[in-house]
Amino acid sequence: SWNDIVFINFQLQEDIGKGKFLKLACNTREDRCRFTGFEGSPKDGDKVTVKASLQYNRNISILQADVFEMRNTGKGDLLLKFQEIKERLAKEGLFDEDRKKELPVLPRRIGLITGSDGTEGRRDFLDEIECRSHYYDIHIYNARMQGENCPPQIIAGLDYFEKVKDDPDKRVDVIVITRGGGDKYTDFVCFNDEALARRVSACTI
Repeated sequence: SWNDIVFINFQLQEDIGKGKFLKLACNTREDRCRFTGFEGSPKDGDKVTVKASLQYNRNISILQADVFEMRNTGKGDLLLKFQEIKERLAKEGLFDEDRKKELPVLPRRIGLITGSDGTEGRRDFLDEIECRSHYYDIHIYNARMQGENCPPQIIAGLDYFEKVKDDPDKRVDVIVITRGGGDKYTDFVCFNDEALARRVSACTI
């Protein structure tokens, strides 16, 4: 029935500088528009790409868009890719509970894969450990924590700790991968890398 249909009116705008915006009035119906890449409903300020038919009202000289598809641009694409990888790996059993290894109650030596000296994540982790106990021995492997070089460098760190696990002077009881804060769609996207997920899953430590 018409009473169950939600009508949506919104406005697209693009900043063209000096406080001026290009604006386009849009309308659609919830039952005939495809939304992709959103966590919940679209929100003010979302960057979107729409597919629509344009309609020009000669009587009032207004151009409007009748929207039939809206995609959350950038963040939406990353979210869709993340969900696709996560679902596929879950079906393969990579996240099954019986694959998870129990943490040692008192790890003596910790392998830390993190950013270079002075980075937020490294500093926070070491400060927290220092506050809790002087008992721990920390072995640090420097890696990029952002960008395209992040996944292969973290994988190299895991490979290193696996390689030295039979050396009594270098082997570690646990491995920690950490970085500081950031935006989950941009700064953390490298941690959604499939090769990295598979390497973590295969790690014997």
